[in-house]
Amino acid sequence: MKKAQIKMFETIAILFVFFMLVIFGFIFYAKLQKITFTEERGEVSILKAIQVAERTSFLPEMQCSFDNVPDDDCIDIEK
Repeated sequence: MKKAQIKMFETIAILFVFFMLVIFGFIFYAKLQKITFTEERGEVSILKAIQVAERTSFLPEMQCSFDNVPDDDCIDIEK
């Protein structure tokens, strides 16, 4: 083999290894982003549930009162 052929083969091998590393890095990054997105989506749904619970606890229809004095942490089931 001539020197030029060997150099060309080395260049192709180096490019192949480089692109394989880039592909593996991209796959790793995509999986990491997917895991992070799933965790954040779970946190957001929990926060939304807390917001809904807080809103409903302050509705006048849901609060207990005795002589027009609201009672804390009480839900009037009869209303």
